[in-house]
Amino acid sequence: MKIKITYSWGDEEEPIVIPEGKNPWKYMRDIALNEAEESFAGNEDCGPIGIETYKEDGRIILTYNKDYVTENDRCFYELVK
Repeated sequence: MKIKITYSWGDEEEPIVIPEGKNPWKYMRDIALNEAEESFAGNEDCGPIGIETYKEDGRIILTYNKDYVTENDRCFYELVK
């Protein structure tokens, strides 16, 4: 299983392979929460950051309410095979 990360502005990350033995949902959630925490810690203008979790669908959405770019840019995390 992998984690697909895409952005509302069209960019896409290389899929992240989930290590064997790791819980896919928890692994993805940790990555998304770390990203939100690091983004805000590195630039308070980046927040507040909204976090939507859809465990049953294997999706997480981060919403960046940045003052200096397009309003409500989003980062989508999705569990894929």
